[in-house]
Amino acid sequence: MVDNNKSEKNFEILFFKVYRNKYLNHKIYTHLSLFRRYRKIELNSDPIEILKYREYFSYIQEIKYNGSLELPLSRFSFPILKTIEIGRFSKTPPPENKSYFTSIDPTSVPNSVDTIIFPRDEDINYTCLRNFPDSIKTFKNVMFSKIIDYIPSGVTSLTFNSMNNYMCIKNGFLPPTLTFLDLGLACTFLGAFPQSLKTLKINRKISGAIQSNLSLSSLTDLTMSHVPELIELYPKTLKKLSIISKDHIDLNLNSLNGLNSLETLELDIDSLLIEVNSIPQSITILDIKTASIHNLYRDMLPISLKSLKINVCLYSFRIISLPVGLLELNCISSGLKDLDVGLLPESLTTLCLAKEKNIGFNKPIKDGYLPNSIKSLDFGEFNQQINYLPHSLVNLNFGKFFNKQIIPNSLPSNVEKIVFSSNFNQKLLLNSLPLKLVHLEFGNNFNNQVPVGVLPQSLKTLIFGNRFNQLFLPGSLPSSISKLIIGNKGPNTISCFNSPINENVLPQTLTHLEINCPRYSHPINESFLPRSLRIFIVSDNISFNE
Repeated sequence: MVDNNKSEKNFEILFFKVYRNKYLNHKIYTHLSLFRRYRKIELNSDPIEILKYREYFSYIQEIKYNGSLELPLSRFSFPILKTIEIGRFSKTPPPENKSYFTSIDPTSVPNSVDTIIFPRDEDINYTCLRNFPDSIKTFKNVMFSKIIDYIPSGVTSLTFNSMNNYMCIKNGFLPPTLTFLDLGLACTFLGAFPQSLKTLKINRKISGAIQSNLSLSSLTDLTMSHVPELIELYPKTLKKLSIISKDHIDLNLNSLNGLNSLETLELDIDSLLIEVNSIPQSITILDIKTASIHNLYRDMLPISLKSLKINVCLYSFRIISLPVGLLELNCISSGLKDLDVGLLPESLTTLCLAKEKNIGFNKPIKDGYLPNSIKSLDFGEFNQQINYLPHSLVNLNFGKFFNKQIIPNSLPSNVEKIVFSSNFNQKLLLNSLPLKLVHLEFGNNFNNQVPVGVLPQSLKTLIFGNRFNQLFLPGSLPSSISKLIIGNKGPNTISCFNSPINENVLPQTLTHLEINCPRYSHPINESFLPRSLRIFIVSDNISFNE
């Protein structure tokens, strides 16, 4: 009989032996760094010239190719390659008025590849799917001219990108393994859907022939661009329905009453009418984006609702009542411009307020505005002095307009994560940060020195934005910190940080240090770096002294 506890202990001992071995540790982090760098590559010119450096081939999982020559896959080995994306078509003189895919030879595609993404090109009217290896399970942006002549039998995911108004899929052409199908703008007629189909997307008005084939017992996720007309023909097993249209559509949700298995409803339409009890009582996730809707009153939303995301392009829109069991609320509109006592249910754990100026909540918070159950709060437009917040809060995100000084002891003691907005640039006072804080992130405008004793000893992650340029005082960084980032990564990084890092500044618990500062001009003394450091990322311009 195997002793699992003893085996786990042996694995743990082995892991730490490897981890503490400097040579092996260096190798591990070298491979991780190479994988992060070369996992996805983009080729824009002669592939032979670019691919001749073979030392990183074993790290490539995705290739995006934009070249005009054929991608020479057969000349090289890509052991973990999964996805090939063609950024554009190369064309040969078209036989029978067809332009077809020639950027890669299907027979040269490695068996490790499972996804092929064709380009979106209106000049191409035919995509040949023949001769690809059986490992390919996903084809995206497939284009046919009227008649679909071949689809591999093992495909599980298929996305069309046809601009034609007429495309015929004959009975039996859709493989029995298919679980995901996006018809794009194609299809005025087609045969039966396979019984394996779980997700279907139709991006144009459908005919009665298609509607009559929608009653699949396997179908659980349906996306449509027009309002369904024959709701009784839809599968009773449907769990997610999305109606997304750029056309002018008025939808009365009473038409959905027969779908009693629906759990997720996504609506992105021009005008929406919600009446009392018109939304199925099985709905738990509701996502609404519309230009016209009445205020939300009592019993308009189902009591089963747990998550609500609402984006209304109407300044006068207001949320008057919410279900008592709601857990998450994301209001990207003026719906919560006024918070009344008792409006938000006591069950609410996550609240995100509108971020755009003049439409979101921006008034002093009083006792009773926010429920005591709330754990995560994203303030959006808010820019008021903090005097009261519920003690249940754990995550706090100040919106991009916030720039008020934090009064000592005004933040709840249970808060573990704080993210300040890009505008925030206030001095930190003693006892202004909660004692249980684990993650602290400043926006790009913050540029104030961090006094000794202000950061709590619980802090593990500390992030500064691009304009931070202050000298760290000995003892200002608590000994608990394991991750320190200065400046934002990216090709357009303009970090101002140029203060020397002196001795006894960096905590001995630090394992991850990033200095993304192209203008940093001080050599870093390696003896000042803690021995605990495992990940050290610096800009190319930074030098070291021993």
